Amino acid sequence: MDLRFASGLLAGLVCACTTPAAIGESATHRQAGPQCNLLPSEVWSSTAYAGWSQSQLCGAGQGPLWHGTPEGIARITRFTFTHGHSVFFRYAVISERDDGRAWIEFGGGDRLESGWEERETRRRDLSAADLAQLNALAEESGTFDHSVGTWDGGELYMHCQLLEMERAEGDDYSFSSVNIGCNQPERLLPLVRHVMDLAWLEFVEGGRVIR
Repeated sequence: MDLRFASGLLAGLVCACTTPAAIGESATHRQAGPQCNLLPSEVWSSTAYAGWSQSQLCGAGQGPLWHGTPEGIARITRFTFTHGHSVFFRYAVISERDDGRAWIEFGGGDRLESGWEERETRRRDLSAADLAQLNALAEESGTFDHSVGTWDGGELYMHCQLLEMERAEGDDYSFSSVNIGCNQPERLLPLVRHVMDLAWLEFVEGGRVIR
């Protein structure tokens, strides 16, 4: 299945967000205003996005990527897994410096009986081999070939786990999405599995959720 430009009316819910806190040298954490402004209007006005992840990402301190990469950062790639019933969400962010060094940050949150609980953000350096494999799989899959795209065509599974994939390189930004719990394109899965390995995540329950 090839990525296609997504068009049409906004699907799903519009989420209000809190202002994220700036955190250290992380390229993805930056002040973004009271509504977070996490995604550009081209995403909001397409059928590629259902409005599921923005509130949770903002609450976790994640900022927008579409404003461009900061000085010294060549590329930022973010993967966000959102459960269809808001049981949990997970994100993984890969930052690549101009000098070739790279690291991954990952975190998320869970809905417990006591309420919503954020997971501690973890970070580790990536090897040159890990990074090369990631970028090769992204290139082979065509995940970031379009500014806004979806792997689901005209279908939208409102109760299925959503995976959103973003990449920023300088002022260039791309976004694609897939209902990964219900639709697992063969062409995309090698990239998804590699990212999950880097972030210590795994498919469970027949591949429908990620812990």
